[in-house]
Amino acid sequence: MRSCGECTACCDGWVTSKAVGLSPGVACKHCTVSGCAIYEDRPEDPCRTFKCRWLADPDGLDESLRPDKCGAIAKLTPWKSWTILTLVPVGHQVPEATLKDLTNYAHAKALPLVWFERANDFTKDHAVRKFATGPEEFLAQVKWDFPDEDVFGLK
Repeated sequence: MRSCGECTACCDGWVTSKAVGLSPGVACKHCTVSGCAIYEDRPEDPCRTFKCRWLADPDGLDESLRPDKCGAIAKLTPWKSWTILTLVPVGHQVPEATLKDLTNYAHAKALPLVWFERANDFTKDHAVRKFATGPEEFLAQVKWDFPDEDVFGLK
């Protein structure tokens, strides 16, 4: 299993958590230049339980897809009967090259893929635009469950 090394993307506020005060662009108060100041006593959620795909699948994602290097945190998210690969941008949006690489990864693993863009000022805790790709059944379910939400760019 890999270790985070110098990557602190989840601690930098891109993975949100009320437990440690993480929100887009607002780093955890315990994150320092040398890592986590409370590592031994860090909370269960999200600090101990969260594993990005780069950590969890070292054979499937190469070094260039480490979140701080590629601009996105990839994670598995359960939704209904699906396991979805969700991309959380490290900043406002997932870079095009990263999106291409992780779309290929999702297709190879037969995973639906969801990603989003954030407001430029990070004042909104939710996505401004959402996108999804995957099997027809998944896209149909997304359309059915979110019929009024035209922000979904189904691909």
